[in-house]
Amino acid sequence: MWITKEKAGGKVKFGLRRAGVETDCQVVADSLKIKHGDTKVLGGGHPYAAAVFCDPEIQEWLLNELIDFVGAKRLSLIHI
Repeated sequence: MWITKEKAGGKVKFGLRRAGVETDCQVVADSLKIKHGDTKVLGGGHPYAAAVFCDPEIQEWLLNELIDFVGAKRLSLIHI
């Protein structure tokens, strides 16, 4: 899975993209929305791409949650 990180207005956007069938991006985004009510999650409606928006003060927490959920060995982080 690739994660892109960029500013989007007053929020931080983590874009989730996958290669292969191991990880469903929408499941990742939905799980984070359930776990943290202050996280705004928008998805593309399909398992291979999603986006997670959050306030800047919780971006490190959110990145750690993504790593924990997906697994560090399967991630690439790209800063835009």
